[in-house]
Amino acid sequence: MEFNDYKRKSISIGIDLGTTYSSMAYTGIQMSGYGVPIPKTKIATDKTGTRVEHQFVPSDVCAYLEGGELQWAVGAKAREKAAQLGSNAHLYQDYKSLIGESFLDREYEAELKPELVSLLKDVTPDKVAQKVVEYLYHLAFGSEEAELYGYCIDSVSVSAPALWPEDRKRHVENLVKSALEPAGVKTVRTIEEPVAALYHQIKTAAHLLKGPAKHVMVIDYGGGTCDVAVVRIEQDADKLQADSEKVAYVTGRGSMSRGGLKIDQRIADKMRYLLRELTPQPSDSWYMRESEKLKIKYSDQIRDIRAEQYLTGAQLSYEIDLDGASYTTTMTIDEFREVIMPELSLLEKPIVAALEYANDIEGRDEKNKLTRAEICHVFLAGGTNLLLLVKDEVKGVFEEADNPVAITDLDPRKAIAYGAALHAFYYDTGMGVGIGLTLQENIWLKDILGIGILVAGKGTRLPFTYRHAVRTAKRKMTEIGVALYRGPSRLMAKNK
Repeated sequence: MEFNDYKRKSISIGIDLGTTYSSMAYTGIQMSGYGVPIPKTKIATDKTGTRVEHQFVPSDVCAYLEGGELQWAVGAKAREKAAQLGSNAHLYQDYKSLIGESFLDREYEAELKPELVSLLKDVTPDKVAQKVVEYLYHLAFGSEEAELYGYCIDSVSVSAPALWPEDRKRHVENLVKSALEPAGVKTVRTIEEPVAALYHQIKTAAHLLKGPAKHVMVIDYGGGTCDVAVVRIEQDADKLQADSEKVAYVTGRGSMSRGGLKIDQRIADKMRYLLRELTPQPSDSWYMRESEKLKIKYSDQIRDIRAEQYLTGAQLSYEIDLDGASYTTTMTIDEFREVIMPELSLLEKPIVAALEYANDIEGRDEKNKLTRAEICHVFLAGGTNLLLLVKDEVKGVFEEADNPVAITDLDPRKAIAYGAALHAFYYDTGMGVGIGLTLQENIWLKDILGIGILVAGKGTRLPFTYRHAVRTAKRKMTEIGVALYRGPSRLMAKNK
């Protein structure tokens, strides 16, 4: 993406601080083929934009001793350092749920060098998470080779699980603010992960913003937790602007402290049984790494098999390399399903809990109770949903209520970071998600210079919301002025 070369280059960013992987997205302005400035969102990475490990960074952080001093590594490098240095290094994983708390489990200390233990005694989950954000910032902004070098940050939104209490969200905001202090960031907002996932779909699912009020469900099945949110979309939300909460907001929540890692553990146990004759036996961490690879492999094969429409009894195999020797595990899809179904069958509980929560919040009586039958769309987010059997389970839960609901898979690596970046952008411009959807191809936005722009089709009679947007922009940016552009041509007339 190449942004217009303005004197002041600024963007809005969104951060998905995940249990397993983390990423940063940004929204800036790009000229469309019609010469119209539009917001564009992209995952922040290095300049080449090709290295996957720089787009979706493992949320692993390694503290290690080098020359007697404490050093830090993040992502794939953290894993490498931990493997190389043994007792001179400690790998932090799955710490997201502990943000806002102190580390209480010190069992690992018995395996580490005493001097490293001493240096780590005051490290908190907040500090570890901050290292991930600093690394993401460095990738995108930190050198002349970085993609966003020279850009400044206008606004920041960071995602947080729906069930987190406000004090824990404040911890996330503060740790991100500290990590981005070199960029002069003073304000950070949190956005609930299910809502961020919904923002990602606002344009492609614009029909959901029109007409009467309705409810959709977002199921964010991540590595550590599964969060379910009932999101109420207000009546004629496509005509609303200003605060984004007026358009869509979470009204019901359900969660379980079990995610894809529990599925990996079940697969690892199965692999351990299949490879029980191995001597010596691999470590637990090896089995967990291999189980994640096997899960992805099976997901891909299941997708291919379904495309060919032969499912029952299909045989899946996966080769494992260990100390130069190759081993093959074999399972049918039915056997694979049997391994993970005890976890997938728990999905109904947070779905039901989210609906009950929504009924309480909205004050519904038994007669007008919101049920699975009233959910008009389900969005699946989170890495675990790459496993197609999750979608099967969700589909079955709603079919039990005679609701063959539409289900949309979101890209688990991008959706939440994208949505958070758009959330930051909408707040920075002062407009909500509804603006720009009232008319097709028409968007009000603030460009990189901070000038308010309204784009409208030639001869279009502007609805009230757009006229209101122009008046609001003029009040907020009187020193800069507001420009009104009409027509799709690159040679648009300017009318202030």
